[in-house]
Amino acid sequence: MSKTSDPAPPDTSCTAFGFAEVDFPRVPQPRLVVRFADGLQLLLSDSSDLDLAAELISTLRLIQRRQAKGATR
Repeated sequence: MSKTSDPAPPDTSCTAFGFAEVDFPRVPQPRLVVRFADGLQLLLSDSSDLDLAAELISTLRLIQRRQAKGATR
């Protein structure tokens, strides 16, 4: 049985950037940092962020697949 893998998604590019005001607590708190090969990083403060992060990751993967299909047409 041969194992097939999805082709590598295209590199992502920055479409916008800006400044945001962020309040960090004075007491250091551990955060989960999820890093991706293309440089994207997600900073999760606690387990309440997991559902949103999962939805974001899923959406980004869907976009990359659609872009990859469009590039091959």
